[in-house]
Amino acid sequence: MIRTIVGIVTLAHPSMSAGVSESAFMIKKQMEEERTRLQQSCAWGGTSQDLLTSIIHVEQECCNAGWDGYDALPVSGESVRLGIALSKSLPWGFHKPTVGVEPDGQLTFEWYKSPRKTCSVSVAPDGTFHYAALNGASNVYGSELFNGSMPATILNAIDSVYS
Repeated sequence: MIRTIVGIVTLAHPSMSAGVSESAFMIKKQMEEERTRLQQSCAWGGTSQDLLTSIIHVEQECCNAGWDGYDALPVSGESVRLGIALSKSLPWGFHKPTVGVEPDGQLTFEWYKSPRKTCSVSVAPDGTFHYAALNGASNVYGSELFNGSMPATILNAIDSVYS
């Protein structure tokens, strides 16, 4: 039982492992597979699967130039790939974003509670996440490089929307 609990905590934060051995990579891969399986289960409401479905739908809707009726670029395949990785790196039970595409072809995620409580994350094809959060009268914004796990600064910005 303790092993399971420890496993779940570790699976919730896949970036906790800094191992570089072959065994560490094998364990990390197995943890990621178990995390995906658990996220898709009924017990967790299939949130990860819902988000993946949203990403695929937006990709299909915005795959051609001019999808917005103007001069928008088609959604970037690399932005979509990184967006899927972002969705898998969100902690379990985390607030579900809406998914969209910006006219420059970048996938975007938005967490919206009200006009003065919102956070947006744009996924650039080079692996940079650009974010901006508005929480009442305060705001925070910046850019973070995606390294396989959602940067804590962005998670904190999103959490501030719901606090």
